[in-house]
Amino acid sequence: MPSFIKKKLAIRSGIVVLCVLAGWFSFRPFIPAVSFYFAKQTSPEMFLDSFYADKYQFESGESSLFRVKVIDGTSDRLIVPSIGVDIETFFNEDQNVALSKGAWVVPGSVNPGDVGEMVITGHRFEVVPPAKNTFYNLDKLHEGDTFMVIKDGYAYKYEIRSTEIVDPEEYNIGMRDTKTSEVTLYTCTPLWTASQRLLQHGELVAFN
Repeated sequence: MPSFIKKKLAIRSGIVVLCVLAGWFSFRPFIPAVSFYFAKQTSPEMFLDSFYADKYQFESGESSLFRVKVIDGTSDRLIVPSIGVDIETFFNEDQNVALSKGAWVVPGSVNPGDVGEMVITGHRFEVVPPAKNTFYNLDKLHEGDTFMVIKDGYAYKYEIRSTEIVDPEEYNIGMRDTKTSEVTLYTCTPLWTASQRLLQHGELVAFN
């Protein structure tokens, strides 16, 4: 084969590879949204409360109505079935270190189950697969959706009560005057920017 043909084929192969890579990196940011859509269509059971029982084992008869003991030795975690999130949470740790590994519990937060506000923040898009380990789909939570916080071997169940979008300087831990146990899930919005903050406020509810 003449050298000029080999050179032309090599150039074409290089162009194809570059196009494939460009397509992958262009599509990658939308993977969580696509995964969320098809999971909703094909696996609705993962978005039910049975997600908790299927994924984690609980002791019965030894815990209060608002606290259930986890017996599988799982780490401190946040689980949000309706958007497929199952992420480790970190207390009393540097923000950047915590967010590189999972979700960060903001200093000043109360413990789950206590009266007051606990704030958990996570990256909107960082870790692969994003839908599981980030708050990419946090905007798709609605009032009535439930999530679970696990800390020190106990699980606490919360229900979304309200959603807010605020400027970064408008929200500080402890500013909410709450007489109940609340957890606020907190991330940047709109997607790909940090101009505002998306807040999903949840209130402690009983395990059924």
